This record gives sequence, structure tokens and C-alpha cells, in this order.
Amino acid sequence: RIFYDRHSNLPEDLPARIQGKISVGLRRTEFQDFGFTIQKLVEVALKALSPGVNDPNMAIFCIQDLGLLLRDMADLENGYVMLTEEGTKGILYREGYDLNLVLTDTFHQIIHYGREDLYVMLSVVKAHGHILEKATAHHKEVVLAHMDYVEAILSKGQYEEMDRKLFQREIQEIRRKAEK
Repeated sequence: RIFYDRHSNLPEDLPARIQGKISVGLRRTEFQDFGFTIQKLVEVALKALSPGVNDPNMAIFCIQDLGLLLRDMADLENGYVMLTEEGTKGILYREGYDLNLVLTDTFHQIIHYGREDLYVMLSVVKAHGHILEKATAHHKEVVLAHMDYVEAILSKGQYEEMDRKLFQREIQEIRRKAEK
């Protein structure tokens, strides 16, 4: 839907001109919907973690990409995002993302199905570190709270002492960088 406040003088042919600028396709793309790309990467990671496939390296690759994608999203403020194209007068406003919800949707199932694999969980921790690299002050708090959740899950896992030290070292390094 397009909002029109009825106080502006708009040309009568505007609806037809707008329709001429809209392209409708049969498939969603990453350019149209950031969440769609994340959803597809999560699906691939979950399939890779399934007992029938059991390919943790593919899951790790997807988790790394998720961290990098979410890093770019973490510097967006809450509210609405204004999209413009250089050289045009058009502006599109789109509701922003709730980073807490996105992090939960992205990592919850991956953590659930991958919690027994040391390197899958380590990649989840590192993904949070990537997200923090560009996060706004508010989003840093959100990511660090989510890391607390991940850390609590890891503390309940059946890991050897050396594995726990590896997790702790990575988590402490990420928290140290976040304080800067």
C-alpha cells in the first residue's frame, strides 16, 4: 500500500506512472527482502546439521555468512529505513528489523540442532562477534544479551575442559572488542 495524505497536488496519471515502475516477479530475491536471504541460509544450515546429511562444515559456512549479513544489518537504527536510488527523486520507506527477533529466528534452531558440535557452536559465537563489528550502541546490547543466551547453552553442554576454555577465550575476546 502507498500512503497519500490528500494534501498534496498529485497528477491524475500518477497511479498509472507508478504501476509502470513496479516490477512483479514469481520469486523473492535477496535484493527485495533481506530476511529472505537469512531464511534460506538458515534452512541450508539446518539441512546440513540433519542426521541424514550430517555436514557440519556446510553449516559452519552458512553460519559465517549469516554473521556477515547480520553485521550489515546491525548498524541500522530501529524504526523505518529510507531507500533511495541515486539520480532519482523516488523514496521508499520500509519498516526496519527488530534485531533481537532476527537473532532469535536466525540462531535458535541452529543452536538447538548444532549444540553438540564444538565447531558449529564456535562459529555461532564468532558470528556474534562479526555482528558486533558494526552494531549501533543499542544493537550491541541486544547482541551481547543474545551471546549471554549462547553462553548459557554452552555451559550446559557436554564439552571437555579444553573445549570450554576455547569457548570462553573466544567469548571474552568478543566482549573485550565490544567494549571499545
